Amino acid sequence: MDANGSDPRYPDLRTVVGDLAVWLAVGGVLGGLVLGGLAVREERYLRHGMSFLALAAVKTRVWETLFAGIPVLGVSATVFAAGRLAFRRLRGWPGLGLFLLLSAAAVHFLGLYAPARIGWGRLGVAEKVLVLLGLGIAVERTLIPGRLGKIPGRIPRAAAAVLLLLVPVGLSAAVQLAWAGRAERVGGRPSFLFLVVDALRADHVGALGYGRDTTPAIDRLAERGYLFTNAVSNSIATRFTVPSIFTMVFPRVHGIVVDGQTLSRRFVTLAEHLREEGYATAAWCPNPSLNSVFGYDQGFAHYDDQILNDDPALPVWRRFETAKRMNRRFLAWVEENGDRPWFAYLHYRDTHFPYAPPPAYDRMYYRRRPGERALRPVTAAEYALQPSPGRMAVGDETDLHDLAYYIAQYDAEIRYTDDQIAILLAALEKAGRLANTWIVVTADHGEGFLEHGRWNHGNVLYDEACHVPLVIVPPRPPPGGKRIPAPVHTFDASRTILDLAGVEPKGHLQAKSLLPLLEGKGDPPWTHAYVEKKQRSVLRGPRWKYLLDTGRGRQREELYDLRNDPGERRNVAASHPGLVGELRKRVRAIRRLNEELAREVDVGSLSLTKKQKDDLRALGYLK
Repeated sequence: MDANGSDPRYPDLRTVVGDLAVWLAVGGVLGGLVLGGLAVREERYLRHGMSFLALAAVKTRVWETLFAGIPVLGVSATVFAAGRLAFRRLRGWPGLGLFLLLSAAAVHFLGLYAPARIGWGRLGVAEKVLVLLGLGIAVERTLIPGRLGKIPGRIPRAAAAVLLLLVPVGLSAAVQLAWAGRAERVGGRPSFLFLVVDALRADHVGALGYGRDTTPAIDRLAERGYLFTNAVSNSIATRFTVPSIFTMVFPRVHGIVVDGQTLSRRFVTLAEHLREEGYATAAWCPNPSLNSVFGYDQGFAHYDDQILNDDPALPVWRRFETAKRMNRRFLAWVEENGDRPWFAYLHYRDTHFPYAPPPAYDRMYYRRRPGERALRPVTAAEYALQPSPGRMAVGDETDLHDLAYYIAQYDAEIRYTDDQIAILLAALEKAGRLANTWIVVTADHGEGFLEHGRWNHGNVLYDEACHVPLVIVPPRPPPGGKRIPAPVHTFDASRTILDLAGVEPKGHLQAKSLLPLLEGKGDPPWTHAYVEKKQRSVLRGPRWKYLLDTGRGRQREELYDLRNDPGERRNVAASHPGLVGELRKRVRAIRRLNEELAREVDVGSLSLTKKQKDDLRALGYLK
């Protein structure tokens, strides 16, 4: 002890704080390089969504990463202080070895179980650098003071501290690699939650610029994950697009082009790929177009298509409300599933007409007072164009002849569905089910409100029908999220899931993985996204959108500059003959390829029962 009663072998607070500033630069850079190198060499980390997210966080959000890691550093400093007190009398190399081992274990388990509120779970590996930095400081300043000069070769103090820093890094990394290998063998691959909101058009999503607060939950996911701003559905109706999501081929190839056709067993669906790898698979599909009789249950161990309540005595909103019931059944299934990795497909039908939101959401966005005139009157001719005149929404006579009412009630249905998604995610978070779960949110198609003279969907290939949201959220999201303008399709999300799960694709898949875009590597997989329905095709890029219609023995071409004409009002095909010619060649090449692939597929047909016809008719799929 010195004159002040302190032990000179141990540093005072000022010394430790001063060293913190010095070692922040040294340990941060070195620790980042070491952890990054380990992660890049270990491909399993990429598949589990760990390393590239952390590296991207360090590269693009350096200051945010450092500040978010300070609380974690505080936690680690507490652990180290306790260790110093516990082993203060255990001197020499035995004490050092024991302390390093226990500290490495603390670092490892902090990384696995630290709560999100201290920043670890949100930013992934980046904060671990700061924890290890704190460990290096504690070791260098508290455990072996005065001994560094005796190390063989007279290694400088800074170099010796850095070498000591590598010991817990290596131990923690070795434990994590062993854990990853064990997890992969026993089913520790990530789970996948695939959410499809029926008929959700992109321009009614807040994250994509909509003025109404319709999608706060989806917007939060977009802020945390990857938002694809130029995603399209592969076609413009559920019965065409969802088979593409499942099979990862274009509609002409899977062959479902008219009502009553069944999916060929020749395809290995996304669910079949995952089930063969040991995944639990389940789907909830209240849309009658996705009834299991059409073969869409291929690969799903559990397929629930009996969610609609067709009791005519119930209010219309209760008959067609499905989100709450679907959530309840899904959460029960997840609980029963235990720790096995799973793939779940949830198809939220509530946004599909008839627009009949629950009472708490009814008229949420409609501003007409009783007795006032319609805000945007619907003419008799426009009213007659509805797929089910008088049944697209629930309201009085003035309501049903006001276009603003339909849009407001549609938006209310979107908000209700979004709130149910928020409830679902909160329940999964509380149960600890999102720690290793990728989330996909998209739509099967959009919805029209007379922008081009048609209601609903299934008729036109303009953006109101085919431009949809696509959000992919990893278990450890990048800070601040990322907007990706590259043109993509909804079925590309399915192909991406195969890569993330480490599953080798079977058969010829036309979808392309988006994993390189998530990692920020390489060029976009598509220059233009392709949409089709029978003899009509679309190529849509970030700026130009080309439409080719060769039905009824004619050829009609349209070209729109989405940058200057997002509403697709001015056909400029005549002004750009060279571009039109190039895009026409591409469309015809895609059509030829699809025709060749389609020859190998046996598409069945089905005689629908009366109830099946009634269910489809209620949603406008049959006349």
